[in-house]
Amino acid sequence: MLVHSTCRVINTNVAVDLPQVNTVAFSSGTGAVAGARAFSLLLTCSTGATVSITVSITVTDSVDPANHGSTLQLASGSTAQGVGVQLLNSSGAPIAFGPDSATPGNTNQWTVGASPNGTLQIPMTARYVRTGTVSPGQ
Repeated sequence: MLVHSTCRVINTNVAVDLPQVNTVAFSSGTGAVAGARAFSLLLTCSTGATVSITVSITVTDSVDPANHGSTLQLASGSTAQGVGVQLLNSSGAPIAFGPDSATPGNTNQWTVGASPNGTLQIPMTARYVRTGTVSPGQ
């Protein structure tokens, strides 16, 4: 199989500062969400001379690369409990994480769109999600 790498990530370490949220925002139970913040992933791409290429990506949990769910755990130093972080695609659907792999069709890979000749901006959103009994902290 011939694979053509067409894009390179520009911003490999995106910091997303989620807002302060009152624990009451999670009172409806497990799965309740709050504190959404938009951000973008930026890639630089080239379409090639004559071929239109579709860009697909996989987002990997750097703390737990085996995480194939849709929730990131809080940092080890966090004092908050019962919440995690979800990432949403441009349609507002939570994305599931997958392996750090360029293999086409790998676990939880999703299609972004056509490769431009230049910058590809992938709009996303991060938000808190209730995973258990919530207690405040950082």
